[in-house]
Amino acid sequence: MTVLDFSVSSARLSASAYVVSLGGEIDLYAAPQLDDELSHAINQGATRLVVDLASATFIDSSVLSVLLRAAARLRARGGEIVVACGQTPVRRAFDVSGLNGYFVMEPSLTDALCRPRAAGTPA
Repeated sequence: MTVLDFSVSSARLSASAYVVSLGGEIDLYAAPQLDDELSHAINQGATRLVVDLASATFIDSSVLSVLLRAAARLRARGGEIVVACGQTPVRRAFDVSGLNGYFVMEPSLTDALCRPRAAGTPA
């Protein structure tokens, strides 16, 4: 029996902004739930998603792939994903893959929420 140790939750901050929080080991088994949460937010009109990885202990390439697809959908609408991730092993996945330059990276959820929207990003 496999014990799945992860959590994925979201909160709507405004008509166009959501926070999606991940906890535990986020891998191939959790990726579909993450994809569902991100898709739901985008389908509800989100143009800004903050992905909070503060409680995540591990992410794999399937999670990075889900984030890339969501970012592409948002960019097509003039939106963005901001990733809140301190200097943890999780951050290393972004650094090693080179995706730290693709996503807006902030060291904490507070920093991500306080970050001004990118130019051209709908309010």
